[in-house]
Amino acid sequence: MPTLKSLQSLSILGALSLFGLAPTGCGGDQAAADDERADEEVVPEGKQDDFYSTSAKEYWASATSTVTIEAALADKPEAERKKRAQELVQLKDIAISWFLNQYLIDKEDHDGNSGYGGFNALTRFASEENGTIEAVDKTTFRFTFKVQIAGARTLISKLPGTSAAGGKRVPLKIGKVANEDLARLEFNHEWYRDSPWTDFDPSKLTAEQLETLDLLVAPQPATKDAYLAYDRLFADGELTIAAHFGWDYHNRYDIIGSRNLYNWAVRNGFASPVASYDKLLRTSAPLTRTVTSNGKDVVVKLWIFHPGDASKSIPGPDPDTDAGGKVLENDMRESFAKREVVIFEGHSGPLYGFALANWKKTEEGDLDDSKIPGMEMLRGHQIVLANGCDTYALGQAFWENPAKADKKDLNIITSTSFSNAGTEASAERLIVALTNQTRGKVVPVKVSELTAGFDDDQGYGFHTMYGVHGVDANPKRDPMADVSKLGAACTSDAACGADGNRCTRVSTTRRICTYACIDDTGCTGGARCRSIAQAGRITTKQCVPPAR
Repeated sequence: MPTLKSLQSLSILGALSLFGLAPTGCGGDQAAADDERADEEVVPEGKQDDFYSTSAKEYWASATSTVTIEAALADKPEAERKKRAQELVQLKDIAISWFLNQYLIDKEDHDGNSGYGGFNALTRFASEENGTIEAVDKTTFRFTFKVQIAGARTLISKLPGTSAAGGKRVPLKIGKVANEDLARLEFNHEWYRDSPWTDFDPSKLTAEQLETLDLLVAPQPATKDAYLAYDRLFADGELTIAAHFGWDYHNRYDIIGSRNLYNWAVRNGFASPVASYDKLLRTSAPLTRTVTSNGKDVVVKLWIFHPGDASKSIPGPDPDTDAGGKVLENDMRESFAKREVVIFEGHSGPLYGFALANWKKTEEGDLDDSKIPGMEMLRGHQIVLANGCDTYALGQAFWENPAKADKKDLNIITSTSFSNAGTEASAERLIVALTNQTRGKVVPVKVSELTAGFDDDQGYGFHTMYGVHGVDANPKRDPMADVSKLGAACTSDAACGADGNRCTRVSTTRRICTYACIDDTGCTGGARCRSIAQAGRITTKQCVPPAR
């Protein structure tokens, strides 16, 4: 596998200490907890602070461009000419996305185009409007290009250009790539891997090699926050997690990180099937831990996969060989087919997916973007943590898989810039979020809390912005709640039944069962998602039915 800029050296800061989500909890006095809320009150409508923010935002980037079919087709029937034009449009969509990505993506000092662009943003590599093609003349066809990009909330203000239509018009220079080259997309030998396109910098090319697009960049409506779908993950009484570490050339952080994750899991209540990390094989039984949700046990199973290191007697597939690479890839494929949570820690980049083996020595062991649509995936809810550099475009690859095309049963967590290969803290954070127990029950975590934590995990000097694809299908209410209890009179949280219900005081004399919510869409029966304050500070939002 040839080296991509996002597979180059990172400034590694080492593992970071974890955060405020305690992995284990102790039993406590529930009545005392209820009493602590004796002075809470429902905040009057219009008084609450309803500002919501995340580090990244999605935008539309659109432009009009042309393709020119071969001169030999000029006198062919219109249908034949248009068919060829449509083929070229699909190929040029990839080209425009590549050049746009080269402009937006952050660079490192050693990159050949380190001085070009650099706006901490990425493209999704899938145009939304392939069908709008019209003939200009016998051989030239005009089409509309429209693609999603993700970047900082301040992206539009940082881009050069002129304000227009709620966004900004940006003159984007792209390379003129010959038709026969556009079609050269053989894996690892694509045209964009070659000079001068791989480290594209228009200042180093002639005017004849370039064309300029009038690109409109405009913000998309923001997706609202949500909870992780614990109810779907826990429905069968198990939570299955597979963590895959890709080969790392810095300091074998694949070994260091997987060892740290194993030791962390054992310290935090997971029972190991073997005596130590050095005895853990890819075929070993999973590490296990039991948590409680709504009075029922949920068995958490954790598998850890990583390359071997013969020089240090670390068992595992040899990442330097085709055979070892195939094993690493096949193990990950099996996880996507069978496990509810799949974690990747390693190197990645635009159009590269998951780099599992040593790409410097073998072309095996990389589960590439192009392979994701055709692989087997679990027919149920899954969470994928793609923790590597510049993984944003992977979201589109997963939506093209038939098992996930409806976008209802998958959350893909991706990055928009360089990530820190020297820490497995994000893998630990996700496991904590899914298994955190307080007073003997799992406490649901919101997507916003999780992504903000992932951003922090990267450490000083990193500007990685994490986001979650597929959030619109996630619950807008506490997934551990029993909605049938809403509005029932109560004296304590326990009287409201489910873990996600609480007993909320709505007047000086009345307490009723409620449950946490993101907004009104998480409520039923005409209830509203109301802010609840205690001692003048908003502490939660709860579904509260209309006053009787």
